[in-house]
Amino acid sequence: MQPPRKIRSSQRAVTPGHPLDPQARPARQPGQQAGVGMVLLQQHRQRLCRAGMVDRQPCDDNFRAEALAGDPRRFPARIAAVAAERRESGEQDDGFALSVHTPTLGGAALPGQTGTNTVGMSGCAGYSGCQTGESPMKELKGKVAVITGGNSGIGLGVARSLAAEGVHLVLSGLHGDKSERAARALADEYGIRAIGVASDASRREEVEALADLAFKEFGHVDMLVANAGVGLRGAMHKISDNDWDWLMGVNVRGTYLACSAFIRRFIDQGRPAHILITGSEQSVGMTPYGSMPIYAASKHALLGLADAIRNDYAENDIAVTLLCPGPVATDIWDIERDRPAQYGQRAASNEESKKLIMELGMDANLVGRMAVEGVKAGDFYVFTHEYIRDLVEGRYREMIAALDKTDTFAK
Repeated sequence: MQPPRKIRSSQRAVTPGHPLDPQARPARQPGQQAGVGMVLLQQHRQRLCRAGMVDRQPCDDNFRAEALAGDPRRFPARIAAVAAERRESGEQDDGFALSVHTPTLGGAALPGQTGTNTVGMSGCAGYSGCQTGESPMKELKGKVAVITGGNSGIGLGVARSLAAEGVHLVLSGLHGDKSERAARALADEYGIRAIGVASDASRREEVEALADLAFKEFGHVDMLVANAGVGLRGAMHKISDNDWDWLMGVNVRGTYLACSAFIRRFIDQGRPAHILITGSEQSVGMTPYGSMPIYAASKHALLGLADAIRNDYAENDIAVTLLCPGPVATDIWDIERDRPAQYGQRAASNEESKKLIMELGMDANLVGRMAVEGVKAGDFYVFTHEYIRDLVEGRYREMIAALDKTDTFAK
């Protein structure tokens, strides 16, 4: 019998099948182009740069992206659609041949798509807080979910997927009329009960009132989707205290308040529950979009919060999923319109940024389906874009190299 194969990452052996084992990465199929997602992503960054929306690095029209070795079938549908249009027109952007591969869910292709399952990639690797066993959310019909920031974007995409599963909904957002319209539309389309309310995710009294309303109307709640969030761009020396307080108040405090309010009630009701938290690709690494230090800090914080909750409340049958999306076609980058006056002057909307995100971002309904499939499977992580693999691997290679140096002091 041959001894177990060992893979070297820096100076440390890596167990075969570990995410850092290069042989564990999916094989590219004959004829497939590697790195299409990263190619388009980098082209997208160059367009942002030339439009003046990226100030961290100089623009370089001759920039060339290093193609990924990952499975291109996991690239987002919207980027694939752009690639298809360019391919049909005969356009070869920057000399790269574009091919189309789109994600599917649960092993079955979405209409008009081909590909492989992108969900269920979280793994455990012996981690003490790992969620194992069959998820009590495998069957969702008749359950009740509360979604903060549920009247648009990713929140509404998740709401739509849950409604399609027969889940009753409470949608909250700053604008009650918008929440009510979204709730009515979903109720009419899917035959569920849905309520839309106004609620500021950063205010304790409003979050507690939201929880009280949900439990009063339905008698129980099975799922919290802590999705409310805002985005802000700007280098560290250019952002203000008001910028920090506003973004952290919504993204971190808002998620904390929602989890705090609903976990207490989940424990009291004594039945399995699930929390879906909307993080970001920036929960696990830095992206090439330019400087977003506050946003990155807030999404890193949500990774820690989600990790702690799943570890602390597993005995209460409360599971957690952290959704880590890449670019999504939402209006988050126009969110300054809702910035409260107490946090200073609002930045003007950037139509070019909006146009690019809506063109190249993944469809929010697809992100919602991926998130719901992750909940049903009991996954902790749900990633939407293949290039996030490089963010994860790059970070942990650097950490392992640092640990190798630590070992030299321990000897």
